Amino acid sequence: MRDVQNIKTVVMAENSGGTVEGTVDTQGFRFCRIICAHATNVVVNTNVFVEHSDDNSTYTPIPNIVAGVDYTLTTATNSTTKAKVIWDINLQGKKRYLKAKCGTGSGRTFLVATLLNPVDGLTTGLERGTDIYAQG
Repeated sequence: MRDVQNIKTVVMAENSGGTVEGTVDTQGFRFCRIICAHATNVVVNTNVFVEHSDDNSTYTPIPNIVAGVDYTLTTATNSTTKAKVIWDINLQGKKRYLKAKCGTGSGRTFLVATLLNPVDGLTTGLERGTDIYAQG
């Protein structure tokens, strides 16, 4: 099996009013990509972050991916043709749960996590985070 087929996709959150916040359980995976797609611009403040936690209750920032410190967010206000932020997170040494928050103002916002490189293979649609899994 090709590695790129052995993934799980999770819609963490979506909102038509702007800011969204969602969590994902990364147990059993070695890598996570979180994408924030937002119809308008995002701003650097407490509205944009990725944090981690052992117990899904007390979260701390992940070093090297702090908005406004480690990178500057785009000010582009147009459209949905590309993600506003993509966080690639090596889960080695990270805590089990990730929480992301993104967006501000109006417009539809989505947070989607793709979990890759599982410890054990994924063989069903449910394990991949879907009702239907098609492979061509």
